[in-house]
Amino acid sequence: MEDLMAKEMCQAKQALLSGCSAGGLAAILRCDDFGNMFPPSTRVKCLTDAGFFLDA
Repeated sequence: MEDLMAKEMCQAKQALLSGCSAGGLAAILRCDDFGNMFPPSTRVKCLTDAGFFLDA
C-alpha cells in the first residue's frame, strides 16, 4: 500500500479493498487502517467474500 500511495493513489476519489477466503479475513481486519491512509474526502469501501472463520 505504501508503494501505491507513493504513486499518487493517495489522490484517488474512491478506493476498494477486497479479498476472498483468507484475503477476506485480512480485508475485515485491515479495513479501518486502509481507510485511514486516505484523506477524508476519499470514499473507501471494503468487500469481503467468505472471510469468516469459525473457531471450533
